[in-house]
Amino acid sequence: MDFDSKDHECPYEEAEKLLSRAQQLRPGWPIKIAFIIKEYESLFLYDEQATRTVFTDIPKKEEFPKYPAQVRGAKERLSAMRPRGKACKETIHQEKITAQLNLNLLRERCKDFAHMERAVLHLIESHIP
Repeated sequence: MDFDSKDHECPYEEAEKLLSRAQQLRPGWPIKIAFIIKEYESLFLYDEQATRTVFTDIPKKEEFPKYPAQVRGAKERLSAMRPRGKACKETIHQEKITAQLNLNLLRERCKDFAHMERAVLHLIESHIP
């Protein structure tokens, strides 16, 4: 999930609240909580090559952020990197860029992605007889 955190909110506290609530609603179900701390599109800022594959109009001189996890408003940032009038639209671009993402790179560079991947694998492995 996008956490889209406010500066004063703690994702770990919020995850604990959600997990507790989910366990009350579905006792015994295997549940994991994983947040992308800012927003899903921040993953696109981690993988410049994947993003440039879809957004071929981002000028070569345009630099991607050194610390994508600190960027608030990833869609707006991506839109600003493109020529005027060209926006990053989740309904159009999210699937296309996601299909290009380098999962090994994300695993190495983005702790949120690595955590989410571990959570999904844990859920899968817990259901294999």
